[in-house]
Amino acid sequence: MTEIEKLAGKVINNKQTSMSISRLPKQTREKFVKLAEEEFCNDYGMTLKFLFDNYQRSSSFEYLLEEIDTLKNTILFKGEDSEESKPKETEQKKMVDGTTISGGKEE
Repeated sequence: MTEIEKLAGKVINNKQTSMSISRLPKQTREKFVKLAEEEFCNDYGMTLKFLFDNYQRSSSFEYLLEEIDTLKNTILFKGEDSEESKPKETEQKKMVDGTTISGGKEE
């Protein structure tokens, strides 16, 4: 294999893994480049992978938080129902003659 064939193979392989992003806001690009420089030795591919992995984790985490809130509200709602379904203690009144009246009935 000649040097030209080796170089051509590298160019073809590089095109398969390369990526071009257009319409990227200037501040976002600057932050992305800074993150790549500081954390990933200017490796944009690994920087993008890191951001994507964290996005997936955060969206899963948000979903779990929403599920927890739903379950919490369900438990609170059922707790309110069970308190209402309990028979309320009736008020007892003691009469002068010693009889006790509870809930409008004499005992």
